[in-house]
Amino acid sequence: FSPTARSSEYAEPVPTAPSYLADSDAAHTVANHPELFKIITPINVDCFQDLLADHPNQPFVQSVCRALREGFWPWADASDDSYPSINDNSMRTCAKSQAQEQFIEEQLDEEIRLGRVSQSFGSDLLPGMYSVPMHAVPKPNSDKLRLVVDHTAGDYSLNSMIDSDAIKGTKLDGLHSLGASLLEFRREHPDEKLVLFKSDVSQAFRRLPMHPLWQAKQVLTVRGQRYVDRNNNFGGRGSPKVWISFMSLVAWIAI
Repeated sequence: FSPTARSSEYAEPVPTAPSYLADSDAAHTVANHPELFKIITPINVDCFQDLLADHPNQPFVQSVCRALREGFWPWADASDDSYPSINDNSMRTCAKSQAQEQFIEEQLDEEIRLGRVSQSFGSDLLPGMYSVPMHAVPKPNSDKLRLVVDHTAGDYSLNSMIDSDAIKGTKLDGLHSLGASLLEFRREHPDEKLVLFKSDVSQAFRRLPMHPLWQAKQVLTVRGQRYVDRNNNFGGRGSPKVWISFMSLVAWIAI
């Protein structure tokens, strides 16, 4: 029993970018600078889709596979005309030590190497772009740092475009569902040996691409230079639902 896998059987299709953005400043920037906006994922989408040929909720399957090819849209409403074309919240960040600055630059270099962040396109934001704050904070009970990209801080933040009602209903497998599965297995197979193991998806959220029109809102600023963040980010309000939309289908295939 997996609430995550079962949720894929009744989930609504994931959204694509709204049609009203087709003639937006961001759309023109994406069209004029295709080198900045790319779909980067290690997932073999054709193989993934083949494994889901018998899934009972094909509209959801088709929407997730489309999003893997074209980029996910995080349930954002970008129709409010009071939001500016260009918004820079990158300065809304805490003071950083030399070690924190070095850590951010190392993380940025690695993301550029992996293709999930673009090369610098200069010091100025282009039409339709937003830049978000970045922080380096200590991990709990450790002297190591982790990178935080803040989609909530500042005026006209990215998370303010995403209604909490739009991302409700995410189903996560937890200890309760694991316990129920173990008990059910033991009842049905009282004499069989059961081997339990745990696996982890490295850099989980970052494996999923965002739509180019949302990539334009995820610009990172480091030492005055601008970079497009192309992939799903831990700081986004819609990011967990993006991840679970994909992972629910992975769980369905596995089960």
